[in-house]
Amino acid sequence: MSRIRKDRAVILKTFPYSETSVIVMFLAREHGKIRCMARGARRSRSKFSGTLLTGSICDIVFSYRVSRGLQTLTDIETVYSLDTGRETLERVCIFQAAMEVLNYSLFEGEPDAGPFDLIENFILSLKESADPFTLFFAFEIRLLRLTGYFPHIYECGCCRADTVEKGFSVDISSGEIRCQDCSRRGMTAVSGEAAEKIYDIDVENLSEMLNIELNKKLRGEIGRMLHGIFRLHVEGYRAPASLGLLKGVI
Repeated sequence: MSRIRKDRAVILKTFPYSETSVIVMFLAREHGKIRCMARGARRSRSKFSGTLLTGSICDIVFSYRVSRGLQTLTDIETVYSLDTGRETLERVCIFQAAMEVLNYSLFEGEPDAGPFDLIENFILSLKESADPFTLFFAFEIRLLRLTGYFPHIYECGCCRADTVEKGFSVDISSGEIRCQDCSRRGMTAVSGEAAEKIYDIDVENLSEMLNIELNKKLRGEIGRMLHGIFRLHVEGYRAPASLGLLKGVI
């Protein structure tokens, strides 16, 4: 039996379905990652018209049945939507990249308020961030921690030396962490400066990231490491397509 449910959700992705309808992938706070059919959403006079925007934070009402993989959206009200038309290309691409990473990392049918609270905080903070890359890396690290995939990078797995000040190397194929003295060929090196920034990003509140700026070298080091961890642990993961537009910035 179907039941009417209400939840706060973020729109991860939309897919056209038939000539008039749309399938919407939501991350809902109480129901996790779910797919809903928005019937008639492609019609100009639909109540859903203009509301199904990727990254929008919404209050949704839907007909829910546990045994059914596709639920039915009955109503939606936008709570917050980033005005991409007034944002820089960098912020828009980072915004889209977070949606892609989140969609890759979570499975349907696994309710957990943690990822929703994380992405909601990220979206609401993005407009105020001095460097959107810092906020994006903070988002990725916290998402990896929520899913249990973030490695213990602050101690060498071989000699147990502290790696925050001098840096470390990571074996992307296994996730092994070693200090620079124990590093072996083929490992990805992370400098001491980058390691300290990762530590700061990891331990501080997301709100503390708003004024931290990273230079291109640090962006590259931290981004490569996190990309490698996601590739190792998340099946089917690919680097967000939206970041391809920012190669010059990175």
